[in-house]
Amino acid sequence: MRNAFCSPEQNDELPATDGAVLAFLWAQFNAEFPRETDCLEEVYRRAAEWGIIKCHHCGNTDVERNYGDRVIKCRSCKKKSWLTAGTFFHRMKLARPWLAAIWLMEHGQSISSSKFQKLVGVAYSSAWNIFKKLTTVIQSQMGEDVLAVSSSHFSPVIGKRSRETPARAHPLAEEEAIEKQLVDDGAGVQELTDTGDLSEQERKVYNLLSAEPMQFDILCHRAGMPAGEMSATLMILELAGMATRLAGDRYVRYTPKQDGELRVPVIQSSYGTNTTFEETITVGTVIDFVRVNFHGISRKYLQNYLAAYWCHIDRAQWQLGALLRACLGFRHISDDEILDYVSPAIVKILPC
Repeated sequence: MRNAFCSPEQNDELPATDGAVLAFLWAQFNAEFPRETDCLEEVYRRAAEWGIIKCHHCGNTDVERNYGDRVIKCRSCKKKSWLTAGTFFHRMKLARPWLAAIWLMEHGQSISSSKFQKLVGVAYSSAWNIFKKLTTVIQSQMGEDVLAVSSSHFSPVIGKRSRETPARAHPLAEEEAIEKQLVDDGAGVQELTDTGDLSEQERKVYNLLSAEPMQFDILCHRAGMPAGEMSATLMILELAGMATRLAGDRYVRYTPKQDGELRVPVIQSSYGTNTTFEETITVGTVIDFVRVNFHGISRKYLQNYLAAYWCHIDRAQWQLGALLRACLGFRHISDDEILDYVSPAIVKILPC
């Protein structure tokens, strides 16, 4: 059997359309791993090759097992251990859906949980859980090259509610609640955006703006400013790229257009200190990726989708075998950990 997970060769002749590529890869996966036992054997073989398999009692790596079995027996202490106990795959019921998701992602395929559910034949909740846990592993691998930007820049793709969304509110209200909490905690919006050059009045209006469109008259009322003064202030914010005027004389805090670019003058480095960059990040390409593959998403799991984009686009980092190895070396992720996770106000993104 060809080593599908560690071969450096890529398929040179894949079908042209995305749907045809997925069908082609799915047929190839079924040919490589037709049974559950074949998938378990692949997980064991890779883990043993990379030195990850060991006795849970004495730590010896010299173990034995039967083909497709989840139990290993130590040749030293003669005790038995579960192959996946305490690992990323802890309590995994079936290996095949997990291996399929990893295999497809390593081949540059990103599909929604609903599409994966139908493809593999698992429950939607299982498909959703697999995606969230795999992307948690991926985002843990983001190193020093990561850029950090305000999550508000991805508002165009926030269209699904989550358990964090305020009652009877639009999904974007989540972002507004996050920013309000930052202000209440003393962090302030200035930490998310370079507002150091703004006057006190301009910063006051900027803080009133959010992802939710606000009428000009309401802005005037809340700021306690006359219309002429408000118009001049909003014009300054627009020229600074910090506000956008919509139809109907409504205003929002700046978000990138689908095909636009976002200039981030001040971002947060992986060490937590502010660093200045002159480069332009093409946030629009990430937004396009999310729209095409996942349609609308919730703000709660935004960071997971940004991780999926990195896996999709960086074929050098996430070549065949890379994601499986990262998973095998990762700890167990509980369901509660996934449910409790909330993307931070500053999310990580890899330069395009």
